[in-house]
Amino acid sequence: MLALVQKSTNTESVMFPLLKENTSETICVSMPQNNSESVLWNQFRSGDDLAFASIYNEYVDYLFNYGKKFSQDRELIKDCIHDFFVYLREKRDRLSQTTSIKYYLLRSFRRRLFKYIEKSKKNSNNSDILEFEVEFEDCRTEKFISDEAKDYAVEKLNICMQKLGKKEREAIHFYYYEGLGYKEIADIMEFTHVSSARRLIYIALDKLNSYLTK
Repeated sequence: MLALVQKSTNTESVMFPLLKENTSETICVSMPQNNSESVLWNQFRSGDDLAFASIYNEYVDYLFNYGKKFSQDRELIKDCIHDFFVYLREKRDRLSQTTSIKYYLLRSFRRRLFKYIEKSKKNSNNSDILEFEVEFEDCRTEKFISDEAKDYAVEKLNICMQKLGKKEREAIHFYYYEGLGYKEIADIMEFTHVSSARRLIYIALDKLNSYLTK
């Protein structure tokens, strides 16, 4: 069972589960099976702490793993996640509705994470920032390669992925791994037009295909 921790903020003390690395332990929060994400989110916005705990437990490790793609500073990521959920809990009655909790959290957390990273760089002259590292797994290779041995295919695909730009890698990650649409990707990556996200993915896939066929 994950431990509960209490951390003081400027306005109140907030208690919720502490993120643990390298653990398979989870907190089982009993929620109705037929609860849609929009219902769960609205319960949270209305002050339901059980809904808050359910959302936290479902997405805290996901956000941590996402943050590691940008920074090797694990404590910075943990602090950012903690403050992010404190913010959500304090401002929940002002949050907008959503039908995809993951999309909503990812979009908001990404902005906050970038601010944390930039602040850390200014305060410590730390430039240890990753260029969005992403690796494909065996189960994903069929989207690109079907005839080659899996081990070789995965290795070759990951090598080729590193030749892409940071935003290209991130966009492909969102599109294939997260199953997000062009509009969601445009919002998360703060593009003005949906067409920008679509074009970025098309260009990235075209490059990837050319690298793979060489």
